[in-house]
Amino acid sequence: MIAPNCGPFAVSVLTGTPVNEMMSYFKESFKYGGNWKGRTRGDQVPATLRKFNVLVTLSPATKTLAKFAQSEANPQQKYLVRVAGHWVSIIGGDIVDQHGTLAPAKHHRRKARLKDVYLVKEQRV
Repeated sequence: MIAPNCGPFAVSVLTGTPVNEMMSYFKESFKYGGNWKGRTRGDQVPATLRKFNVLVTLSPATKTLAKFAQSEANPQQKYLVRVAGHWVSIIGGDIVDQHGTLAPAKHHRRKARLKDVYLVKEQRV
């Protein structure tokens, strides 16, 4: 079974931080108990990106995940996207989450409506 750690996984992918380190960061920062598997609140993921010096700006969410990734997302940019309680990254036009890297038409949540879209602008040093 794949852990429900989509938020920490997305931050890990976008910051280049190992997943196990990001899981530890979330657990300590948000005071999760010993049996925590990775579920997060919606505000914790973008806040953590900011803590890791990645600037994010909220963009309007108007389409399904696949339509956004295929027709609106700039393949030269990185995005953090929330659909129905699930966080994914869009990098180079592909959707990346703890299930793997998939083309938009192949992702299991491709028809889900977007809740939040964050454009990852740059990484500060």
